[in-house]
Amino acid sequence: VDAVPSVDRWRRNEARQVLMSEERILDFGGIIKGMAVDHVIKMLESAGVTGAFVQVGGETGVLGVSQRNMPYRLGIQHPTDETKIWTSLQASLKGMSLATSGNYRQPVMIGDQAYYHIFDPRTGRPVDTHVLSVSVLFPLTGRNGLADALTTAGAVLGPDVLPIVSELGGEALLLITDKDGAITEHRTKGWKDWERGHDGAN
Repeated sequence: VDAVPSVDRWRRNEARQVLMSEERILDFGGIIKGMAVDHVIKMLESAGVTGAFVQVGGETGVLGVSQRNMPYRLGIQHPTDETKIWTSLQASLKGMSLATSGNYRQPVMIGDQAYYHIFDPRTGRPVDTHVLSVSVLFPLTGRNGLADALTTAGAVLGPDVLPIVSELGGEALLLITDKDGAITEHRTKGWKDWERGHDGAN
């Protein structure tokens, strides 16, 4: 809170709760799309649907198999070339919750500097632009809200988010530019398994 601009409009009480003035609002854009996907998947399951593909922005929920009775495949977009796919994943027959957040989207140019839509709460400023893309998956439905939150955290924390994702039972891939401008991968141990496919399908 102390790092946020106009900090005089925020304060902590004795219980360390953050209070804000009446003209301030909270934006839940970092998790709401993922939660919406979870809600839709749950509604479909309750209605007896056994196969579905639900996508809201970069959040995707997969249930069962496609109409062709094949596992769903999902692509992770190349962060610097929109005509290309960086990698593709094959969903488990049990479902998948996948979220991707990219710093290559929604930039605002001020002078020669690009600023992005994700802010670092420690500084109150846009995150480091070297983190181009963060993808988080869970091997079941109903975890898109969590995956959505973790991709946003990954844009702030960089590779430090990987052990957090692993501890929660997920997998993650970060695409980061090095000092020479080359794109490098940082991923959890099990991420590659999803690129090869699960449930015996390749």
